[in-house]
Amino acid sequence: MVDGHRVGFVGTTADATDVNQIPFNMIDHVEVLKEGAGAIYGSDAIGGVVNFITRKNYEGVELTGDLGETTHADGKHGQFGILFGSTSDKGGIEVGGNYFKQEAVFAGRRDYSKYALYL
Repeated sequence: MVDGHRVGFVGTTADATDVNQIPFNMIDHVEVLKEGAGAIYGSDAIGGVVNFITRKNYEGVELTGDLGETTHADGKHGQFGILFGSTSDKGGIEVGGNYFKQEAVFAGRRDYSKYALYL
């Protein structure tokens, strides 16, 4: 769920929602209800609910970034994000986006998985 509303396409075979489509810097907090929440959210919430609460009335510009790699000096990754928001007495707007890229880490690069073991 996003802001208390169900996300997804009703009537399709896709039962899972890709939460990676929500820009990370636009999330304020996440509510997790582990017990059944069918009385509040309907019969689809028998096993629990994950509710992503987005930021509201954000003013300004926020830039985020992250660079890193594994301890074996491979698997480099980078993440960059931007969030812009402006509000007035007539309404407001928030625009955000993230970009993430990570290099592959192959099993042959590690001693413990380089060679196949057959019994």
